[in-house]
Amino acid sequence: MRSLVSNRCAPARAGSNTLTRFAALSPRASRRAAELVGRILLAAHGGIEPNVEESWKQETRRRVAEIQSGQARGIPLDEALADARKRAGL
Repeated sequence: MRSLVSNRCAPARAGSNTLTRFAALSPRASRRAAELVGRILLAAHGGIEPNVEESWKQETRRRVAEIQSGQARGIPLDEALADARKRAGL
């Protein structure tokens, strides 16, 4: 099973993470949430190149599909960062 790292954007129940919660949304809710995130990022950081934007959309769809199918599981950010620090000897 492949693991994916995610940032927690809002308080969540113990053991849950943003990608897992996002993947659990209905397709319509997922699209609306993704659109909202995109609008927030656009307002905060300005536009991005169309080819970069499309690449990230495809990557996001792929990762969500992997979680929904059970091929991957999300890893809470705190856990992923602790692992990275350990590997880096920090």
